[in-house]
Amino acid sequence: MNLFIWCLNLGISIWNAYVTGKVWVEAKHARGLHRFMAWMGYLMASMGFSWEILVLVGILLHSFGKITPDQATLLFQVGYVLLVPGFLFSGYAIMFQSWANAYRNHSVVNMGVAAYNTYANIHNTFNAIDNFPKAFGSVLKSFTGGSGKSKANGLILFVAVLCVLSGFIIAALIVHCVAASDTQVPAHARASAQS
Repeated sequence: MNLFIWCLNLGISIWNAYVTGKVWVEAKHARGLHRFMAWMGYLMASMGFSWEILVLVGILLHSFGKITPDQATLLFQVGYVLLVPGFLFSGYAIMFQSWANAYRNHSVVNMGVAAYNTYANIHNTFNAIDNFPKAFGSVLKSFTGGSGKSKANGLILFVAVLCVLSGFIIAALIVHCVAASDTQVPAHARASAQS
């Protein structure tokens, strides 16, 4: 079941990066809300990839005996603390935009997207309310406790940050590859560039 959820989340992250890439060039020229929403799509894809990488790295490091179970827990908690604010911010921006789309165009697809985004954000918010203070407190205690494990904990923090940065890089590569492959520059932007 966990493998299925991991694969589903990976698929959603790939889809988010792909559709963001499809609108990237046009949104860049349109500016305003369109540009903001393109960045929110990129942020959501980046967060998804970052979490997927973090989970994979944590499981592999623990399976190969490179980190203890406590260090694996710390790795997941550091990643959670780093990623949840971005998930919530981009999630709410996307949710409000999907509500606006559903209001403007009453179709089953738009209503379904708005319903899914609403459910996902309510679920993420309640999880964050319940788990974020615990994770943040545990991370803070690990780095300020003076238990003599600060070097090992520093390496865990470093690995978590690398996983997060890797997620942003992968999302950027997908977005820019898709944007460069088949997206055409809007006519008004082309005319401006030629004059």
